Amino acid sequence: MALAGDDTFVTIVQWLALAGGALGLWMVARELGLARHLALFAAAVWVILPGPITQAATTQNDLVVTCLTIAVVAFGLRALRTRAPGDIVVAGVAFGLGVGAKGSFLFALVPLGLLLASAAWQQRPGARVVGALVAAAAASALVFGAYNYVANVTQTGSPSGGLKRLQERTGSVLGNEIRVSWDFA
Repeated sequence: MALAGDDTFVTIVQWLALAGGALGLWMVARELGLARHLALFAAAVWVILPGPITQAATTQNDLVVTCLTIAVVAFGLRALRTRAPGDIVVAGVAFGLGVGAKGSFLFALVPLGLLLASAAWQQRPGARVVGALVAAAAASALVFGAYNYVANVTQTGSPSGGLKRLQERTGSVLGNEIRVSWDFA
């Protein structure tokens, strides 16, 4: 916005995340053994789904978080297969950036853990590779992800910032339900 003087290019981050997510899905499909044309089809279908398309046209960061989640899976699976340090680092950095991008990324921790643990059990990459992946994710979460949470604790006393205040009931249950429903509408 500072360079253009208006919001013309603000959504470019989301559009790039849409493309990055498609590339990541192609990588995941290839890691799972799909043929190139089927992997391309899977990525193309994801790109034209209503959710990603409508999110790409906004200034929200949902597609960025989705792209980072897909990147953790894609590079995590590839790291477990190839044992390449570069893939380990990229998976870890994607994890840390996801933690820092939005708190909803934390909802993906259990599925990510189960998926990568299952792949590790199948691939048997060794404790060194698994440890390196975990260490890269933890270090990256501290470097890239902790800033906003630490700032929230410093400013509000809670890692989630002022969210608790926004979620508290302000009146009777019925009155609160009406207020929340109206906000939703």
